[in-house]
Amino acid sequence: MLSRVSCTVSLTTVITSTSESETIAAGREFVQTLKPGAVVALRGDLGAGKTRFVRGMAEGLGHDASLVSSPTYTLANEYDTPDAVCPLIHIDAYRLPAGDDLSSIGWDHMTDGASIIVIEWAERVESVLPPAHMNVRIEHTGDTQRLISIEATESGRTP
Repeated sequence: MLSRVSCTVSLTTVITSTSESETIAAGREFVQTLKPGAVVALRGDLGAGKTRFVRGMAEGLGHDASLVSSPTYTLANEYDTPDAVCPLIHIDAYRLPAGDDLSSIGWDHMTDGASIIVIEWAERVESVLPPAHMNVRIEHTGDTQRLISIEATESGRTP
């Protein structure tokens, strides 16, 4: 008799950014690998460049990057430019009342597969992230230098 074993496969890409414009360019290139329905868990300290990375993602999809701002107080911003590839939903989980309570901001409607969703401070909502999501960590490694680690993780079951 065969037993089921839980399996996780991950691939990691590491990018060194030496400026805000390079962080934006990394986000722009990264989003080209995604399809609508993708969820991106974005992690990093305050000032690491998370919102700059999201600006690049928005630009790569055809949205006006100048409109992208951190949704710290609004909790979620949706960018839905008419000729863009797809909408981009930008969530900041830092101030969510119950930490992992995305339902209070309409999570069920956001995950309909039509948009790409990026979540800053994703560690606060870890329990509700789908098994197949992207992890992006941005770390300070100098005054202007950042290390951007992108990990594609897909969990599943194998026979």
